[in-house]
Amino acid sequence: MQFWGQRSAAERYSVSRPYFHPVVIGLIRERFGKDFARVLDVACGTGLSTVALLEISNEVYGTDISSEMLAVASRRDGITYVEAPAEELPFRDECFDLLTVSSGLHWFDRERFFAEAAKVLLHEGHLIVYDNWFTGRMSGNPEYEKWLRGIYSRGYPSPPRNREPLSEKALSRYGLVFSGRESFKNEVRYSVEELSEYLMTQSNFIAATQNGSISEGELKKRLIGEQTPLFRSAGETFEFGGEISYSRKT
Repeated sequence: MQFWGQRSAAERYSVSRPYFHPVVIGLIRERFGKDFARVLDVACGTGLSTVALLEISNEVYGTDISSEMLAVASRRDGITYVEAPAEELPFRDECFDLLTVSSGLHWFDRERFFAEAAKVLLHEGHLIVYDNWFTGRMSGNPEYEKWLRGIYSRGYPSPPRNREPLSEKALSRYGLVFSGRESFKNEVRYSVEELSEYLMTQSNFIAATQNGSISEGELKKRLIGEQTPLFRSAGETFEFGGEISYSRKT
């Protein structure tokens, strides 16, 4: 199932996913202390992660398998978007000094992707993989997390994916060396309507609408109705967790 192949899902993704990416750019700056000449962002979606890379490079490429996601991607000078799967990158060998993946590795055929990453990276180029996830914690209200855990277990399970973290063993056969991992957190303030829209960008809820078990309108109405009593004001603060992994081509 192609979770982001529908225009409605892509449009919701473009406006409802949190823009946490400057946090990651800050970590990259701290670690490397330099900008990069040419950067590739794989599984770029609607370009949130791609736009952020303009802070550290003047030449950025973003690839995604979904034409619908790319159709609504943010356009900026210095960014070129290309429709392509992560396992078949249409670039010449050794042409990028940085390759990033934001919340996408778990969907890839990893062996094929790592081979492609090693092919397009320059010697000593860097592969950075990072993720950001909703912890389900509302500031000052533990009842919200209980509700969220309940709704997931009541019929919206996450589709299968490879959740294994990036590791030295997995990378070594492709001439890539794992060089570290660090965690981060960020907070987002949402109204009940905004949070419902965000939840509907998650693959488990998209899968439910695509398999016909519930319509998008019915799902949004349900999410708003069930969450409203848990909101004590017009907007509440929610916690997100994140992790970034570094590796480089030898």
